Amino acid sequence: MNNYQLALKDVAYRLHLREGLKEENYQGDESLVKLQELVNKETPKKPIRICLNRYEFDDCEVDVCPNCKNTEQTIVSDDGSGQKFKRCHECGQAIDWSSNE
Repeated sequence: MNNYQLALKDVAYRLHLREGLKEENYQGDESLVKLQELVNKETPKKPIRICLNRYEFDDCEVDVCPNCKNTEQTIVSDDGSGQKFKRCHECGQAIDWSSNE
């Protein structure tokens, strides 16, 4: 659990204590739902490898964002350098490359 997740859990717990709620259900509080979305985006996720063969000269396997799965904006540079981006250019999802290198 990263610091963002811990902070969200703490805020939700304190809010629920103040409101007298017994369970952690963010769905009723719009600001907590939005905060959860931001926490999810900041929590690095492993890329998804898919077969993308739009043209005959394309490589079949490419790494895409696990959140938006956008195939137009890949998370690896297409300039031949193989640079792996820390975030998706489309949705901003943090990418975890730790065991994919």
